[in-house]
Amino acid sequence: MELTAFLLSLLSSAAICIVLIFAHSWLSSKPWNYVVYYPNRIRRGLGPPQYIINHHYLFWILESCRASENDLITMGGLDATVYIIFLRSSKRYYVVCRIPCFDY
Repeated sequence: MELTAFLLSLLSSAAICIVLIFAHSWLSSKPWNYVVYYPNRIRRGLGPPQYIINHHYLFWILESCRASENDLITMGGLDATVYIIFLRSSKRYYVVCRIPCFDY
């Protein structure tokens, strides 16, 4: 594969990812979309999360990284919690394996 084709593919994928993150963040912060993005919380009578109402619409990224397992289960359910824990452990595994000072 040519390097330019690889870089073009990487940049276009990154641009699409950034656009989708901003679109999701903006749409989920609008009151008329709470039913779409937070149905379980609304069904339980909790309403949208407070960080959506009180903070910038990209604040959910920081909140999802800082949240404990119990908070994740309460807000997103068991499936979302398992997925986020899998991503966190994959990130930690990648960082540890890429450090050259560890000799196994």
